[in-house]
Formats: sequence, structure tokens, C-alpha cells
Amino acid sequence: TPAVCLQKRMDLLPDLWRQEYWLPPGVTWKDLEQLPDSERPHPKDLLIALPLALAFVVVRCVFERFLAPPIARCLGVKNRLQVAAALSPQLESFYTHRSKQPTQSELVNLMVLCGKTQRQIESWFRVRRNQDRPSQTKKFAEAAWRFFFYLSAFIAGLASLTNRPWFWDHRECWRHYPIQSPLVATIRLETTRTGDTSLCQTDYNIGKEKGSFR
Repeated sequence: TPAVCLQKRMDLLPDLWRQEYWLPPGVTWKDLEQLPDSERPHPKDLLIALPLALAFVVVRCVFERFLAPPIARCLGVKNRLQVAAALSPQLESFYTHRSKQPTQSELVNLMVLCGKTQRQIESWFRVRRNQDRPSQTKKFAEAAWRFFFYLSAFIAGLASLTNRPWFWDHRECWRHYPIQSPLVATIRLETTRTGDTSLCQTDYNIGKEKGSFR
């Protein structure tokens, strides 16, 4: 039976599947057998996270490599002209293997090693650090990916919830509590957390007006 298969899988890693970690107080895995099979949690459901994570990485690489640069050009985003640091094997080796910001004693040693003044060495490290900073198009690609990802996630979540009863009536989140499907439990948790955050923000604003917070 599905219940026996579920129990066998959980017996492989008993510490991972302890009901205290996954379920509300007083609820056991056997209690969830009352739910329909389509709403009952299964250990194999966690495996979907692996291909999803890989898919998101691939989509992000494709987006930042092929889609973000044309969008940046259309919006007039350009890279700033960067001055390259003068060729110095000793300073480059120190920068790469030891530190990007040398201390005063290290500056003295580098002055002796390279035959340069302290100001020249400090200027070289400043220019070299600027070379490692991400370009404007790189920053735009990362910001554009975040915008695209969160907007897509919001639209997909909204589209999948509009036909659910608990989206329009929050009292449905508590129906049959605590024996609920993982989806309903997640919605209830997010709703409660959002309410707690709003309450804390309201209390903070009231306290700030009264001078309790400075």
C-alpha cells in the first residue's frame, strides 16, 4: 500500500523524517494517511528540487549571456572606460596570491622589491582593484535577471492560486487544521508570517511616533 511504501522510505533516514521537523505539534505521519493520495506528501516530492535548481541555473546563464546584453544596448547601458594597471609581475603576484589591500609594512617591502614610491604602489593597487569590479552591463544583467525571475514567479504563483478557495477566503487556510495538504499548510504559514510582519511594522511605527525607538 502507499502508506507502507512511505513508511519504508522514511525508515531509511529516520532522523531526517522526524515528524517534529515537518509537522505541527501532535500530528504524526499516520495522521496524514487520511488525505487523498494526490494531496499526501511523499519523500520523492523533494527530488523535484534538484532538476528545478539545475534548470534555473541554465536559464539564468542563457538569460545573462544572450538576452540581457541586447536589452542593455537598447536601454543605453554602456561600460565605463577603465584604465588598465601597468604591467608589474611582482605587484600582480602579490595582488593575486596575498592581498588586494597591502598593509603599511607590506607597502614598504613592495617599495624595496619594485623600486617604486609608496604613492605609485597605492595607485597601482587602486587601479587594479577597479579592473576586478563588474562592468555596467554585468550589473545590468544580474539586476535584469532578478527582475525577470521575481516577476515570473509572482505571475506564476498568482495564476496558480486565483482558482483556489483560500486565495479569496483566508478562513479556508484553517479548514481541517492540522491535517492538511502541504500546499494549504504553506499558504497558511505564509499568510500568518505576513500578518506577523505587518503587525511588527505597525508596532514599530507606533513606537517610533511615541519616541520609544530612536
